[in-house]
Amino acid sequence: MFCLICFSAVFAQNDSIIFKNGNFIVGEVKNLDRNVLKIETDYSDEDFAIEWNGIKEIYTKTYFLVTLTDGTRLNGTLKSLDNGKISIVTDNGKIIETERDFIVMLNDLDQGFWSQLYASIDLGYDLTKANNFRQFSMRSNIGFIAKRWQLDGNFSSLTSKQKGVEDIIRDDGGITFKYFLPHDWYPTVSLNFLSNTEQQIDLRSTAKLGIGKYIIHTNKTY
Repeated sequence: MFCLICFSAVFAQNDSIIFKNGNFIVGEVKNLDRNVLKIETDYSDEDFAIEWNGIKEIYTKTYFLVTLTDGTRLNGTLKSLDNGKISIVTDNGKIIETERDFIVMLNDLDQGFWSQLYASIDLGYDLTKANNFRQFSMRSNIGFIAKRWQLDGNFSSLTSKQKGVEDIIRDDGGITFKYFLPHDWYPTVSLNFLSNTEQQIDLRSTAKLGIGKYIIHTNKTY
């Protein structure tokens, strides 16, 4: 009875990974990037990093944005098949079979707006009493990734004050939009600005328009 209860508790978690040597790990798969898959477990303070080519089978309840080598982008869950392939059950119920090596990126979406939004902020403060130097710095970014497009924004600020020296205030930021087309093409638009009292720049803005393509999009190149 005791062993049966433990077995049920382990597999009640979201996702499971089986390695080529027969070992397995259960938790929540976070992402796949640059041929490394990260999975979070209840019994570890840090996520486990696993090479994608060392995985034999994968079963997920987590909802992902899946990117394939040909640029195809799908939303769905993953399940390994007996023939060695992986089936992707998409958001509209369609089942697509693909080779494991054709999957080059996974982003945890979890079927919600907030899971597609990511942000970070860093704050710093320096103080030197000898010359009465004080400096405050801040760096931040925010982004949203959807099935066909991605939006990223960033803002940084630095303020320095020192006795006998003119204050320095520098602000810069920008926003970038990408739209993903078939066959790994993507047009991109960005707008950046800079204000810097040290360089006597009130406002400098730069707009960019371009198009990009992943020439080779495989786990091996990553």
